[in-house]
Amino acid sequence: MVMKLILTCAASIMQIACADVYYNNKTFSQSETVNEIVHIGHADATDGGDPANALVTVKSGAVWTNTQSVFLGATANACSRLTVEGGASVDLATLTVAMGAGNESGIHGVFELQENAKAVITNITVVYGKKKLVGNTGVVRIAQGASISGICSFNAGSTNCITRIEIDGGTMEFDSSKNAADVSMYIGNDYRGGYAGGVLSGWGKVGFSNANLIMNVPTKVDRKGLEGHYCGQFRVYGQVIADGKGAERDLDFSHAGVPTSSSTMNRCGTNGWYAVNKGRLLMPRFPERWGVNSQYIGGYPYGSSAEDIDLVNSFRYYFDDKTRKTSSTYIFAELYAADREDIPAGLPSGSRYYHSAIWRIGHFDLSTAPNKNIRNKNLTKDYKAGFATVNLKFHYDPRLAEIENVDIVRVYRCADESKGVWTCIGEALPSRESPYIQTKDFGPGSDLYNFGWIAVVGEEKFGTTIVVR
Repeated sequence: MVMKLILTCAASIMQIACADVYYNNKTFSQSETVNEIVHIGHADATDGGDPANALVTVKSGAVWTNTQSVFLGATANACSRLTVEGGASVDLATLTVAMGAGNESGIHGVFELQENAKAVITNITVVYGKKKLVGNTGVVRIAQGASISGICSFNAGSTNCITRIEIDGGTMEFDSSKNAADVSMYIGNDYRGGYAGGVLSGWGKVGFSNANLIMNVPTKVDRKGLEGHYCGQFRVYGQVIADGKGAERDLDFSHAGVPTSSSTMNRCGTNGWYAVNKGRLLMPRFPERWGVNSQYIGGYPYGSSAEDIDLVNSFRYYFDDKTRKTSSTYIFAELYAADREDIPAGLPSGSRYYHSAIWRIGHFDLSTAPNKNIRNKNLTKDYKAGFATVNLKFHYDPRLAEIENVDIVRVYRCADESKGVWTCIGEALPSRESPYIQTKDFGPGSDLYNFGWIAVVGEEKFGTTIVVR
């Protein structure tokens, strides 16, 4: 009888420990640990709040810790927000923003880090649900000085839903204590064959603090120079947009990793990499592979055809030297918004020209850099790596071909920014179905970034013809 009573009590205690908790209106004014599964925006909440306008706030100075899972929005038409004020922090095992467990639609979730707020979150999913979901929205906002760290898994996007990651001077940092093989990031998703886009935009940093940890770098190379297996997963099924919001600012992906790539990544034709409003995108860097003279920047590095350059504003480079063997050289690429003032003068401009993408690209040897951990801004000419010639093939924005006045697409290069001379090194007819353009071979320039400045430009070839009768 005593044993039966003990077991019954133990079962009751276990049930309490694992019970779900529901919030529609909750404020954490002081530090608190909640070890139950938490649902924010749920019809079962009894705190007097409305699931259609649910709000949980972590006040400045407080720390909210949850060792289970936190779900933002779990019933139809729920609108849920988790706000972490400046000076506050959260430490969560798992966060799901806009959770549709079944076929619920109309779910909206917002996770907001205000200025200088901190979050440590192991697993983040933004919009989760089944393929039939329609119209669910998940948003993550990271203000200036705010950060999410300790990320092992970040999955943003589900079929027929809207996902936005808005960074306004904040940081997303992957867990550098883990092996990169244990870390993954999806921007958008190819959920069971259904298209699901996602957008990450703004300015700030996304990646590892330790440059030695790079997702999708081959962990071994066989005797033929082919990759062994990859570390982690970094996939872009949506858009990454460096948005300076009117000031010359960077979105730094240089220490994130190299995205894997497939034909499903760009079903809509416009997924890829962008820079707008004086923004600059520091592209993911990648170590060159032994014995290979060509790799793809911005996507799967070892694709063999033009169609493997899936994402807009990605490119492939082709060195002339097919027997090059190196393990410490890297391509650094930066994508510039056309309205920045640090672009060399002389690029053809005016009403006949449409600047689609402007790059600064360089080839560097980091064998002498401490742990190969160097930021773009710290590069010097001591790190420049030589080459004989190279040519580039770009996937330009197919919308360039839809501009009525664009008759031809050209690639211009400035090899010496002090002189401001741009030379045409490639041209092609505009095409939405095959938006690729390849350059001629060229040698190293004198600038720090020795591929030089590269611009993809749509042009009205012949100007306006006036006939006088």
